[in-house]
Amino acid sequence: MNRFSGIGRLTQDVKLNVTDKGVKYLRNSIAINDSYTDRETGARVENTVFVPFVIFGNAAETISKFQKKGNKILIEGAYSTSSYTDKDGNTRTSTEIRVSDFEFLDAKEKDAKATSAKK
Repeated sequence: MNRFSGIGRLTQDVKLNVTDKGVKYLRNSIAINDSYTDRETGARVENTVFVPFVIFGNAAETISKFQKKGNKILIEGAYSTSSYTDKDGNTRTSTEIRVSDFEFLDAKEKDAKATSAKK
């Protein structure tokens, strides 16, 4: 099963893009903080994992309207790997989450409810 689910904060402001064929999409990443206690020293260790993602269509438009850098969001989707050629002619591989579902976790106003949407 190819499934990812994670809660994190957006690492940059959201920018909506459009493909040559008119499909709306956005690319961003979330920062997921993780911490644990080192068994040998007993010290608390903080670690941040950055998870890149892409989302298409109306869901991308919704996120671009209501979210910004630092907002907490839940994303769910599948791992996707692709290859590309960089400017020096080297083949590179990238992995990102193709988001199929998300939920806003920061309320816009004091009494606002969390918002979610399916792709």
